Formats: sequence, C-alpha cells, structure tokens
Amino acid sequence: MRFLILLGCIGVFLQSHAQSGGSTANLNEGIVDYLLEGEKSFYGDGVPQDFELAREYFEVAAEEGVGDAFYYLGRLFQSGFGVQADLLQAGELFQRGIDLGSVDASIGLAGIHLFEDLEGFSPDKARALSPFCCVT
Repeated sequence: MRFLILLGCIGVFLQSHAQSGGSTANLNEGIVDYLLEGEKSFYGDGVPQDFELAREYFEVAAEEGVGDAFYYLGRLFQSGFGVQADLLQAGELFQRGIDLGSVDASIGLAGIHLFEDLEGFSPDKARALSPFCCVT
C-alpha cells in the first residue's frame, strides 16, 4: 500500500516538476554533457557499462551543482556499483541532490526511507514523502 501511495505522490510531483523545466534547465551545456556521458557509462548506452567512469563524470557535474549528478552518485553507493555499498552515504548524496532540485534524488531518498533496512537508521515516512505531497 505504501508503495502505491508513493507512486501516486511521485506522479503529481513529476508533472509539476516537468512543467517548471526540471533541475537541469538553467545549467551550462558543457556541464550537462558530463551528466549525459555519466549516464551513458552508468547504463552502458552506446558504450561499455563502466561504473567507475560514470562516477568520475558525475563527480565533475556534482562539483558544478548538478542535482541529478548527486542522484546518480547516490545510486552508485546505494547499490554498490563500482564502490562499496553505503546507504548512509547514498542518503547524504540524495539529500544534496534534493537541495539542488533533483526529483530523482527525492525518489532515491524516499526509497531508502521507505524500503531499506539499516542498522542505526530510522526510516522516516514523512520525510521520505514530503518532497512529493502532504502524507503523514
């Protein structure tokens, strides 16, 4: 049930976010290229999949304030792709992405709060869903 609530809230949030131009709307085109090259390496889209190379691209974009770069860095740490898995680090990266307007980072952090089981980490449903809608 909580997954369905999350999906509904995300749908409403994504629609309003898309109408506002998204988190990369005002960025330098060269910086966006780092994000796009990182995505290609992350997914293996037209190039061999290489998480370490993807991380390098995302780190450059993150240094320039690209919120979605923090999302991808969070994904790497969340899943242990090319790095040692670290959900607390992933959560911090997702939060930095959220602070820069990344919808994907909001979804990543919501997933950690709703679905991950971490020792020393207290899931917070309200915090997880707060970027999307008013659910308590």
